[in-house]
Amino acid sequence: MTLKDIVTVLPQYILPHHALSGLMSKLTHCENRLWKNLFIKLIIRLYGVNMSEAKYQDLDHYASFNKFFTRELTAGCRPVAAAHDA
Repeated sequence: MTLKDIVTVLPQYILPHHALSGLMSKLTHCENRLWKNLFIKLIIRLYGVNMSEAKYQDLDHYASFNKFFTRELTAGCRPVAAAHDA
C-alpha cells in the first residue's frame, strides 16, 4: 500500500460516517444560491458536464445540487440504441 493510498483511505476509517452522510445530505439539498451554484460549477468543471445537453442551462433554474444532478436533458441528446443486442 502506497502513502497516497493510506492518505486516501485512512480518513474513511477515522471520520464518523453517519455525520458525514448527514452533512453531505444537507449540502446537496441546500438552496442557498451562492453555495449551490459554486458546488454545481465545481462538479461541471471536475467531471466535464456537458451543459448543452441540459434542458435548462441556467444554474439559477436548479433549486439545489440534487435538482441539478437529476436535471432534464434535451430531447434526443442521448438516443437509446434500437438494436436488440445493444
